[in-house]
Amino acid sequence: LHWRFVDDDAIPVCGFEWIHWTAANVPVEALMFDFNDSHALQIPEDFSRTMTSMIPEALQGRNSQASRFIGCTDPAITMRYNGPQPPDKDHEYMFEVFGTEKPLPNLKPGFYMNELLREVRNVTSGVDADGMFLTGKA
Repeated sequence: LHWRFVDDDAIPVCGFEWIHWTAANVPVEALMFDFNDSHALQIPEDFSRTMTSMIPEALQGRNSQASRFIGCTDPAITMRYNGPQPPDKDHEYMFEVFGTEKPLPNLKPGFYMNELLREVRNVTSGVDADGMFLTGKA
């Protein structure tokens, strides 16, 4: 599985879509919390901090803290989940998940979101995608 968690309502506030989290090559089995129901998936608490040590093949991309406008260079911040903190009003967040039959081989730790999307587009068969909107309170 591969995903992105973004905030388009941040555009009027900071001038760009805020990227909270991107991840790639996460095995479905790592998210199963009910092994009797293969559709029952859950991202475990603190998964972003522990993911790469628990699942070496899983990758995390850069979030918006790594943008040149913010300028953070600490991978413990820029290559992890960055939780919502809407400063002005409630924001709608998009969590979009992509499923592929095989891992995306051309991504490296700290990939950019456009690289993730390009790799997903380049998969020739077997891509499933779905997303959901979540509201974050100001």
